[in-house]
Amino acid sequence: MKNFMFLLLLAPGFHSLAQSMTGTKCFQKKTYTVDDIITISSDDGINFHGTKNGTHVNDELGIYDYWVSEFTAQIKGNILVANISMEFEGQIENYEEEWELYLCNDAQFIIVSNDLYRLISCPDNQEK
Repeated sequence: MKNFMFLLLLAPGFHSLAQSMTGTKCFQKKTYTVDDIITISSDDGINFHGTKNGTHVNDELGIYDYWVSEFTAQIKGNILVANISMEFEGQIENYEEEWELYLCNDAQFIIVSNDLYRLISCPDNQEK
C-alpha cells in the first residue's frame, strides 16, 4: 500500500523507460533482512538481459538464503516481461515475471510484486 501511495503522488510525471533504458543500470531493494539487486542491460531499449541476486538474513530465526538468477526480457510499454532462470539452494527454476519500469522526474525505479527497487550506482563487480 505504501508503494501505491508513492506512485499516486508521482503519477503525473511517469513516462516509459524504453527510450532511456540503454546501457547498464542497477536497482536495489534493501530492507533490514533483504538485500536484492537487479542489474539490467540493453543496447536498444527493447531487449534486455541481466542478473537478479540477493540475500535474506534473519539472525533471530537463524535464516540465511542467497539467490542468483539470470534473465532475458522485452519491454512492452512500461512492463518488462522477464524470463528468469534462478538458482536457489542448489535447485534451478525457470519462470516469468512482469516488472513495472518507470521514469519519473528523472528518478528511475522498478516495481516487482509490489516491491520498490530504487536506482543505485552499480557495484563494481556487477557492471557489464
